[in-house]
Amino acid sequence: MWKNLLLVFSIATIPIEFASAARAQWAHVGQGLPANQMVTALCVMDTTVFAGTADSGVYRFNEPSGTWESKNLGLTGDARATQIQTFAAFGSNLYVGTGFGLFHSNDRGDHWSNISSNMDTVMVSAIVADGSTLYAGTRYGQTSGVFVSSNNGIIWNQPLNGLPAYPTVSALLISGTNLLAGVQKGIYLSTDGGFNWLLTNGGTAVSNVEGMVRIQTGLIADIDGHLSISTDDGADWSRIPTAKTGDLTGSLASSESLLFAGTTDHGVFLSMDAGTTWSAANTNLSDA
Repeated sequence: MWKNLLLVFSIATIPIEFASAARAQWAHVGQGLPANQMVTALCVMDTTVFAGTADSGVYRFNEPSGTWESKNLGLTGDARATQIQTFAAFGSNLYVGTGFGLFHSNDRGDHWSNISSNMDTVMVSAIVADGSTLYAGTRYGQTSGVFVSSNNGIIWNQPLNGLPAYPTVSALLISGTNLLAGVQKGIYLSTDGGFNWLLTNGGTAVSNVEGMVRIQTGLIADIDGHLSISTDDGADWSRIPTAKTGDLTGSLASSESLLFAGTTDHGVFLSMDAGTTWSAANTNLSDA
């Protein structure tokens, strides 16, 4: 089933909908998820799909039975540990950012351990890895920003050189040798593993960046509700003169040359030319 899966899109509430690559159609796969619970994050790890919810933690899809199974063992310490913000999968390692820090699993979600003990903030909103180095973006804490760990979260450092004071981080992306952070004050770029940062022309010092993804021709970012593209690993950005797609939600997803965007009022849109033109991709997509 998942070999043909193009997109797992985290803009819908339950039931989750999966899209078909060829026809941009959707099918419900919601059995086993709690009723009336918003799905806040989704992740594909090899052939396994995970869903994060607003208050009920992590669910793993059991393909033979076609149902979702709760996988919250170890997501403890505070009720916010089951408020899922984001996922990331690197090799055999699965990470989940929650309202109460960052958790790690090496057995596909069967067991979780908190790896944010010396991270002086709570909500982890973005995760990326570069080799053995792990980066976490946080928001709403008194020391929010970008944290760096070279030992899988045992010790975290928070370099702030060039970043605004305690920024709210909504997205992290690695492109080439560059690390990019999307924050409420623009897109910042680091060429030395997150220790020094420069503000790119991806917006201004008051811009709100909600999402970044990679496509074959470059990087796409949602900046102030408009899409911009970079073709030089994030150093320079230009706004795409895109057709109106409705209000963007910051939910962007990509697969090779295909770009998907979630909107607040008009569902999901698909672009096959780096965001220049769009078509609705809502067949069978419910209003849930």
